[in-house]
Amino acid sequence: MFSIWGFFYTSSGEQTRKHFWSGFSGLERTVTFYDCDGKVIKSWAGNLNVEDQGGTIRFIADGKTVIVGGNFVVEEK
Repeated sequence: MFSIWGFFYTSSGEQTRKHFWSGFSGLERTVTFYDCDGKVIKSWAGNLNVEDQGGTIRFIADGKTVIVGGNFVVEEK
């Protein structure tokens, strides 16, 4: 009973639910890649399933696998 309550009514449960659903279809996100001066190099938006790979991220955008390392921001819509 407590685990069901925790799954629906805590911030940890909310993160668990988002992680679960993002594994199926991704979440609406924007990934922005910056150069060392803070200028935008490239940005991707859409229903992205982003995988953290320890300093880099991996996702599929427009049917292509993208691996980004360095300065990037992943924003959930």
